[in-house]
Amino acid sequence: MNLQNIAATTNESQRDIGSILIYSVGEQLVKRDELLHLLTSAGIDDGFMPPAIRVPDAFRRATSAVERKGEHPVPTSVIVHNYLVKEVSSDNKQVTRFIVKETKDSKGKRLEYDPQVARMMLNKETGYFDYLVCSDDIGIVAKMCEEAKSLYSTFQTHHDGRAVLSMVGNIVAAMASTPLRPVGGGMYFVPVQFEGMVGNLVAFLKSLEGNSEGYSIPVIDTKENRDMVRDKLQDRIKDTLGNLASSLKDPNLNKSYGNPKLREAKELLQDFGAYQEALGEDLEDMGDMVSLVKKQMLAMVDKLSA
Repeated sequence: MNLQNIAATTNESQRDIGSILIYSVGEQLVKRDELLHLLTSAGIDDGFMPPAIRVPDAFRRATSAVERKGEHPVPTSVIVHNYLVKEVSSDNKQVTRFIVKETKDSKGKRLEYDPQVARMMLNKETGYFDYLVCSDDIGIVAKMCEEAKSLYSTFQTHHDGRAVLSMVGNIVAAMASTPLRPVGGGMYFVPVQFEGMVGNLVAFLKSLEGNSEGYSIPVIDTKENRDMVRDKLQDRIKDTLGNLASSLKDPNLNKSYGNPKLREAKELLQDFGAYQEALGEDLEDMGDMVSLVKKQMLAMVDKLSA
């Protein structure tokens, strides 16, 4: 959408119906204690904090991070080596992951495959990370294992950019937001009732490192802006209806797939009231669609309970 078409004003007598929230979260490592401090300092509830970091998760993040692709054993060679990490076992005592080695030619054809050039193990009870190199490539493989051990120590206390982005997404969802881009993108309309929370989130985003940013643009009460909000809200309702309809047609529908669709629909119904309040009208033209969402939700509950 073209932001030039969004009317803004400094006239205090002009009523706002909400704001455009634009944000991005860059790649970063932030200590959990520091993340909590930044969040609460910005006035955001600590209930949005990511889950506590589990030792096995830190181990998996660290070992996956050291994968290497396109390594040339000889600089001028057309042969490349890929060193990939595969999990081979996990129980209540230990997680074991192997570094495997692929040898490919310039056309991507696999020439050789070694399923275990190193073994990396985590003792869940003690948190101890150990490894064993099982290859002639002891230099590069040992370096990968040592790097993984170092990252493991860091990842036990630090969240990465993906965890922060997921947290911010949950905060945005709690503000009855509606996306303004068809696929992805950190641009949302947020009803005026959440103006304070939007300001807090922008302040939090600006306090982060790693090229994170947040901006809020007031949306004043004009016909064009109302039409924009109605159109995007209608798109959201249609997407929800499509997801529910597809799920109901699925002969293999189960709770693990269906329950998230029900939560999405429930959030839409909760948010719809905020839009009625922000726009000061009943949005009667969407009433039939909202009723259909409710009917499809009941049908899915029945199907999941059968």
